[in-house]
This record gives sequence, C-alpha cells and structure tokens, in this order.
Amino acid sequence: MSKHLCNNCGHVFTHKKGKLRCPSCLRQNSLEPYDEAKRNKSRSSARDGSSKRLGLFIGVALLLVGGVVGGLALFHKAKPVPPKKGELRVLSDALLVQTLVARKVTASYAVSPFAKSDALSKLVSVKKSDGVKAKVAAVRDAVAKQVGDLRVDPNALSSGEVRTAGELAAALADKHKPERVTSFELAVLTAAALRQAQLLALVAEIYKVKAKTHSADTTGAVGRYVVAVYATDKDLGKKPVEVLDPARAAKMPQWAGGGGDGKMTSIHDGKLEPLDDASVGARLLALRGLALSKKAPKRNSAEAYEMTRLALLGSADAATLHGVRAVVLASAGGVDDAVGEGKKAIALRDDAPRRHLMAQLLLAKRQLGEAQAQLQEAIKKDEGYWPGHGTLATIGWLSGQEDEGNKHLAAARAIAPDEPQVLALAATRMLQDGKNDEGVALLRKAAKIDGSAAVQIKLYLALRQVGKNDEAKALRQRLDKIAESDEQIKEALAAVDRMAAAAGARAGAGAAAGSGAAGAGAGAAGLGAKMPPRPKAFQLPDVKLGTDPSIGGGAGKPGGGSFKLPDVKLGK
Repeated sequence: MSKHLCNNCGHVFTHKKGKLRCPSCLRQNSLEPYDEAKRNKSRSSARDGSSKRLGLFIGVALLLVGGVVGGLALFHKAKPVPPKKGELRVLSDALLVQTLVARKVTASYAVSPFAKSDALSKLVSVKKSDGVKAKVAAVRDAVAKQVGDLRVDPNALSSGEVRTAGELAAALADKHKPERVTSFELAVLTAAALRQAQLLALVAEIYKVKAKTHSADTTGAVGRYVVAVYATDKDLGKKPVEVLDPARAAKMPQWAGGGGDGKMTSIHDGKLEPLDDASVGARLLALRGLALSKKAPKRNSAEAYEMTRLALLGSADAATLHGVRAVVLASAGGVDDAVGEGKKAIALRDDAPRRHLMAQLLLAKRQLGEAQAQLQEAIKKDEGYWPGHGTLATIGWLSGQEDEGNKHLAAARAIAPDEPQVLALAATRMLQDGKNDEGVALLRKAAKIDGSAAVQIKLYLALRQVGKNDEAKALRQRLDKIAESDEQIKEALAAVDRMAAAAGARAGAGAAAGSGAAGAGAGAAGLGAKMPPRPKAFQLPDVKLGTDPSIGGGAGKPGGGSFKLPDVKLGK
C-alpha cells in the first residue's frame, strides 16, 4: 500500500492494488507519491532553524522565506484548479460547486447534480477487481431495477422538482416514489452510480435524432440525455467505450424504443454532445428555474428568470439553456424577449425541437403564418418529429385548411400512435366531428397511458361536452384535490370554468332571444349538450399543458411585450 497526492483535486489517498486512480475525481494522471514523514521532517527542520545564533539570523530568515514560498507553491500545486468552460473533467462535488461560484453563480444556487446520499451509496455494489464491462453491467442492472416502473416525461418538471443523483436515489427508495422523471435526472443518477463504481462517466445530450425511431426532445428546452462511459481521462470527449440510455429502462412509448425492459444501450442516430460537469450543474439550475416557473408562473417568475440567467453564466453557451430561458420569459408574459432567446437557440443548434419551440412562441404572438413556416422547416429537418406534425394540424384547422390539418394529424398518429398528446389531438378532432364515443375513448386511453393532470383535464372537458356529467363530476373532484398543491392545474381548471360559463351564457342568450325549446335545452345543459355543427375553422380549448410548454401571457391571454421583472425578493 502507498499514499498518493492528486494534483487535480488535492485528495490524499492510500492505493492498495489495481490501476492507480484518484478515488475522488477518478484521474489517472496528475498523481504523485505522498511522503508524510518527509513533509513532517521538513516542518520540524524549519522550526529548529529558528533557534540558531543571531549572527545567522539573516541566512535563516532567507531560508524561512524560501521555505514559505516553496510551501505556498506546493499548496498551490495541490489546490484543485477549476476547469475552463467546456473542459471535460470529472470533478468532485466540492470542486464542481467551487467552479460554479467562481463563474458568478450565487452560492445558494450552486449545487452538484452528482451529490451523494446514503441511498445512492447503497444503489450498486461492485468489486474493484471487476473489469469495465462488468462494472457497467452491474450499474445498468441496478438502475434499471429502480426505474423500470417510471415514466420518462419532460413535463415531469411541472411537479416543481428536478432532483440531484442523491435526491433521486432517496426518492426511488421511498415507498412513495415519483411516477415520472426527466431523462436529465436519470442520466445524472446513472453517471453518479458509474462514478461510484470507479468508472469515468459524463452526462451527454443527444440531438438531431430521428423522432420516428427514438424519443427526441419534444420541448426544444428540456433536452434529451444519455451517459457516455470512457476508458481513461485522456479519452474524455472522444470515442466512449459505451453509451447508456437510462430512459430506455423506464416506461417510454414503444415507438421510442423503450418499455421498462432494462435495456440501456443507446439507439440514438444523431449527435452526441458530452457535457462538462459545470454545464450539467448549470442545466440543473436552469431546469429547476423552469420547474419553478411551470408550478406557479406569476409568483415565481422573478426567481425563475434569475436562475436561468445564472445558469448561462455557469455553463458553456448552449442551445438548451436559451430554450429554457425562452419558455420562462414567455410564461411570465415576455414573449418578445422569449423570441430573442429562441433565435439564439436556433443559431447554436438548428434542429426540429428548436424550430418547434420558436413556432410556439410565434403562436403566442398570434402569428400563425410565421409559426407555420417554422414548423415546415422543422419537418424538413426531421419528417418523424411528431410534435411538429401535431402543431401543424392545429394551425391547419384554425386557418380553415382542413385537409392540410388532417394530413398532419394522420402523420403524427402514424409516427406516435400511443403518444398521449397525439391521442388527445385526435380525440379533439373526433369530438368536433360529432364522433363522441370515439373521442372519449381516445382520451381515456391517453389518460391510462399518461395519467397526468393535463390529460385528465382534457378528458374532463370531453366528458362534460358529451353529457357524461356524473363521470365528469367525479373526475373534477380528483382534479380539484390535485389543484390544492399545484397552481398551474388550478389556473387551468379556472380557465375551463370560464369557458363553461361563457358557453352557458351564449346558450342562455340564444334562448332569451326566442330560440325556442331547443335553445333553452342547450342553455340548461351547457357543455353537456350535443355539439352544434363544426364551423369551418374551430377554436381548440386554450389550455396549454402537456407537451407544449406554458407559453404566452396565461390561458386565454395574448402574448407579446417585453418581460419586466416584478419587485420580488429572491429566495434560495
């Protein structure tokens, strides 16, 4: 056994056997033997020298000064050096936080995504003598066992939480484990578990993937994440020995290659961008800001805005971070500023998700033609990007181009037949065509697959619309319970109630004008009455939950304008 000093992170450790590697930062170079006795002797000699004769004072003083300078140089050499932006290194939790703070991220917001917990330490056990493949397999199996019954959903952010590796491991060990997570959280958890097994692992973002064969980023803001494993620190950022996609071990639509079968081998056919640890920390901060904004846009807009600003300071410039900032700005009513962030995102990464996000921002400004052009560009870049087809279907119907709308709906259903948002869109069309039973059946299927409050609100609307009032009432009671702790759901239900009141008022006015018994019956039944014939261009309910980020000035309000920060004292 021998002691060594790591000049990268300053850690002193005892090496027993096997390949020499720092257990803190996993570096193989920048290591040197650590001789504690020699250093203690040096310190003792320095103390003895102070008792020499006065005639040698000047010489001793010079020796002491030289010793201090040498000691400072040695200390500086051993002190961890924060990486440059974009530099790929596996950092200790302390050095990662130090790096973020050095880049002007407020200390209370500087958190390591890989932060440990007791549950994470117990997640996987490997032997030091195991090879790389055996360790990777052990971690893969351990993580897959924990996440197999979760649903991967970028809109899991609406719960208001984005967890570190330690926090997610603890949550999974709890009997009230979360039902849905983001691919970011799963990638961070897997990377932390791999590092715990003494493997070099980096979180990586995949983009320009073909959505028809893989689960692409449906938001243009949250991102889609995997884990890259490397043989040595010299290989970081180069060809990985393996790429793991932990989202494939969780519940994902079958069209996206998932299904909770424990397989993690990445099937991505796009580009892989390994992220430096500080950029992963910045993404954690930005996504937490987005989650805060989605949970309570009005109350949390100032803090969410500040968190996304700090995230851009802490990271290398990234399209994903500008996308997050665009959604946060738009949710607070600053759609003009959000469009500017969307343009920055496209300049850094011109792909289908970024074009789709820009289209949504333009829709919030009621610019249908410009939004349609962005979506057509998105489809050119990826014909299988089903969110683009879905939004093009909606624009086609709203602008009276029904054949065009139907064509894109058919394309979305062919690509992602079991995607809840696609099912909900198809259900809306069927209800408008008077096919009530088929429409409600599709929404029930969507709610069974997804189970989120957003999908349940659409089912509630449909049940009222077709007169299934008892079932609608029971569902509304469950939704009201959820709304007690979720302001976004509360606001969405309020928008639904306003729509119902407006519909009842219009029907009542028709009855008062002498429309006879039929008009009076429609007024009494409200949304439960049989729908009138569909107009040439119909309006979909303005409840923007689910795949679409909450964009615009709130439900029923036109977007636009520059964002003004409210005078809110920022918390931690």
